[in-house]
Amino acid sequence: FYFVTPETVKCLVARAGLRVVRDLGEPDASNTYYNRDYLALLAPVVDAAVAPVVEAPALDEDEIVDAVEAAEASGDCAAVVGLLGSA
Repeated sequence: FYFVTPETVKCLVARAGLRVVRDLGEPDASNTYYNRDYLALLAPVVDAAVAPVVEAPALDEDEIVDAVEAAEASGDCAAVVGLLGSA
């Protein structure tokens, strides 16, 4: 445990190849945790040249469940995430 400032977190986030999608902003004195802690939602920085958008085929719910189970069984985490994102 150690104290950090929002600026320090943003610097570390950028160095990790992530970005702040949303943060809590100003402290909220009405909530102990929001007043004390820095809360941020992070996402990876994606370069369109590296990861182009690929249209996934439309699947019904049963097909998605079957595909996710097959991907989980194979250990392909990226496929599972991609399939769940298409649901």
